[in-house]
Amino acid sequence: MEMWIYFLVIILFCFAIFNIISAQFRKIREIDTKLNAIIKHLEIKYSPYDNLPIEIDEALKANNRIRAIKIYRKFTGAGLKEAKEFIDKYQVRDTH
Repeated sequence: MEMWIYFLVIILFCFAIFNIISAQFRKIREIDTKLNAIIKHLEIKYSPYDNLPIEIDEALKANNRIRAIKIYRKFTGAGLKEAKEFIDKYQVRDTH
């Protein structure tokens, strides 16, 4: 009988954590929507590629993508996947 109680507690705990995470994602989406509205209202030209460290361009010119990714991660605190995707987009944008 004890096993069912532990199982129920674990299920309830997981459900509570899921609800907390879902609420946080909703708040983030709301903040993002408001921020985009403010940017549009103030007619601010935003580019994620502005104000990057010059070392990123230097690393890419030297064909050192890994170093560019490391610099971007250090500069922004981004994860590996996010940094790689950003550098890939930055390179494509830079070549056009």
